[in-house]
Amino acid sequence: MSQVAKIRKFSAYGIELEYMLVKKGDHSIAPIADEVLTSLEGELTEEFERNGTAWSQELALHVIELKTNGPQDSFLDIQRAFVKEIREMNKLLEHFDCCLMPTAMHPFMHPDEVKLWPHGYREIFLAYDRIFNCKGHGWSNLQSVHINLPFFDDQEFARVHSAVRLVLPLIAPLAASSPFVESKLTGRLDNRLDFYLQNQRKIPSITGDLIPEPVTSRKTYEDVILKRLYTDIAPFDPGKILQKEWLNSRGAIARFDRNAIEVRVMDIQESVKMDFAITTAIISMLILLEKDQWGPLSQWEHFDTLELRHILQTGLDRGLQGVIDNRAYLECFGIDRAITFRELWCQATKSFAGKNLPIKDFITDFRWILENGNLAERITKAYHSSKDISLIYRQLCECLWKNEAFKI
Repeated sequence: MSQVAKIRKFSAYGIELEYMLVKKGDHSIAPIADEVLTSLEGELTEEFERNGTAWSQELALHVIELKTNGPQDSFLDIQRAFVKEIREMNKLLEHFDCCLMPTAMHPFMHPDEVKLWPHGYREIFLAYDRIFNCKGHGWSNLQSVHINLPFFDDQEFARVHSAVRLVLPLIAPLAASSPFVESKLTGRLDNRLDFYLQNQRKIPSITGDLIPEPVTSRKTYEDVILKRLYTDIAPFDPGKILQKEWLNSRGAIARFDRNAIEVRVMDIQESVKMDFAITTAIISMLILLEKDQWGPLSQWEHFDTLELRHILQTGLDRGLQGVIDNRAYLECFGIDRAITFRELWCQATKSFAGKNLPIKDFITDFRWILENGNLAERITKAYHSSKDISLIYRQLCECLWKNEAFKI
């Protein structure tokens, strides 16, 4: 998402989707992102812009990102543009005997296979690699959706940030799509986020508790969060290469360079329409919270970070069937009893009804997810032996091309 002029909260959004480049035959990773971007531009480039979208490189050479080229206000228009670009990219990849693969983690790659981006931004990537070793799953096998939520000023920042903190624990059970690690079902549905939580444990303050601290102004954010990060990484980063606001790796980070909050805890799905079913549900929930749907948001703006982290962990461990029993938290959503994550989102769909919210065009797909399970659950149900992995992920690649749900 490029730097933009200030715009009002919930009036436009920036969306970023990350995909794997894999070989058609065996679906092993294909470290050719630089070759693909070169073929688009005619020369080596780190970003290719077209029709309101942009393709760009990522840390690993087998990953490529599709994003809106600045905030946009219509998810239907973004969906159409993304589906078109994905199909164009897959046509281009045929020349490499490759294709795009969705989901948040490659099901059988080993970190030893990874090649990092060797061009342009390599100084930043090399610094990360030197400090954290970026060839582990926690760096090179994490495909996600980033949701950029613009804000106009400090007041809007405070409101959006407070709402985001409350919704973050609800996302993983809904969006989990990473049940495999190196061909094995781990019993965890969102392995991507589990690895993400560990990838910078050498300097714990960078990720923190994943849930950002309760701050209500840019100055406080810089004092409470960013200054500590810069201080803690300084001994490892004498050239100050990494001491920028994007060093922050919480589940939602403030990007004051673009006046947006970037939500980054969502696993990528099997197709754009399923990504948008979840993305628009998240945003619609944020809008209702910000509009004081269930009570004044201000009374929850300092909700305890560790309590939110505990709820998030329940979602990671148990998925949609996990039970939320924190009564103070449930009050934020007008609920007065212990409830599963699935039941909470089902309750939310009733609150969405009849309102002009982003989810209005995707509500059918969202309800389908709640009825049939998150993508990781559906992948797990389809798996019976190691022979099934190739078939399942071939079907997932087809879902991406056809823009449809993965059905068992």
